[in-house]
Amino acid sequence: MFPIMQPKQLFVHYLICFSTTVALSAYLTNYNANAQSQDFYKLKQEVPSENSNNVVQARNIKFNLQNCQRTGQSKTVSCQLLFTATSEREQIITIYGNNKYGSSRVFDLAGNEYIASFAQIGKFKSTDIFNGQVRNELIPNVPTKVIINFDLPTDINQLAAFVVKYNSRSKAVFRNIKIVTVKPQAPTNRKK
Repeated sequence: MFPIMQPKQLFVHYLICFSTTVALSAYLTNYNANAQSQDFYKLKQEVPSENSNNVVQARNIKFNLQNCQRTGQSKTVSCQLLFTATSEREQIITIYGNNKYGSSRVFDLAGNEYIASFAQIGKFKSTDIFNGQVRNELIPNVPTKVIINFDLPTDINQLAAFVVKYNSRSKAVFRNIKIVTVKPQAPTNRKK
């Protein structure tokens, strides 16, 4: 059945088997580590990169936070973003304002959580009819304006985190956001 090997041949045979086992083990370990790092990379895409607190790339969509601002002493803080599909195809996106299944939200520096009161993508706005959610189609490589509003106490001028809830279970997280206060514009008396 099996040929009888001399000790020298047997040693070489075991050496080859051992080397193959070690090489295969190293390959599988590297493959597994690479797969885990890719999974980690996918998770890491959900948070901003270290270079920029206002850009998040996740699931073929780039989220770019332009600013969060309030006018005068208003409680309404309006966060303006640009969403861009980075895929070659259109992307349908749903964002959640005040929705019973999940909402976009912000956290102040004291850890208090506030739920979005309004959301808009392009010309489409969240309403009670749609349970606080809004949906639109993103065109590849064309930014679409997004507005998400929150009612916050007037003394809050910085947010610890801003979580954009989209497409059911996904989210984009921005951190350390300053709220810009702009002066209300005086009415103009224009004569016709």
